[in-house]
Amino acid sequence: MTVDHKQGAVCIFGTGDFGRSLGLRLLQAGYEVVFGSRNPKNSALVPQGSKVMTHTEAARTAQVIFIAVQRDHYEFLTSLTPALEGKVLVDISNNLKRGQFPQSNAEYLSSLVPGASVVKGFNTVSAWALQSGALDASRQVLLCGDDPQAKQAVVNIAHSLGLTTQDRGSLRAAGEVEDIP
Repeated sequence: MTVDHKQGAVCIFGTGDFGRSLGLRLLQAGYEVVFGSRNPKNSALVPQGSKVMTHTEAARTAQVIFIAVQRDHYEFLTSLTPALEGKVLVDISNNLKRGQFPQSNAEYLSSLVPGASVVKGFNTVSAWALQSGALDASRQVLLCGDDPQAKQAVVNIAHSLGLTTQDRGSLRAAGEVEDIP
């Protein structure tokens, strides 16, 4: 598959089902996709046409970084603070149960990386829907964030993937959005 990268680069931390599905969809939409991995040599399942680098190297390639790992694994991001300064971090996580933590995952992420702009989004879209383009699945991206420019960057990506968006307010509303799926 030859891809003409007209949309720019997007980084994804996480090579699970959602990260890979999002990467494939981004490639199809013309983005350059760079995965950040703890061990780039062991990341064979990423979509063809994407790149795999260390987290630090990958973070330097893109302005928007999707955090496709569970909250329990966010701690590694503190060591990347200099590379994440000024970046847009899209928190796509959900919890196993409502009210699992006193602070939303997105707010927690923001506290770990205060120099980045965190946007909650894409957590109501399934990996399956991204891969298949299914019409019967949720195609709406609910967004929360405190930085209007960061939110707009995520809106632009969502729209380029054929998804709709709804602004749900500031990052303080992220807990409500995390409880939806």
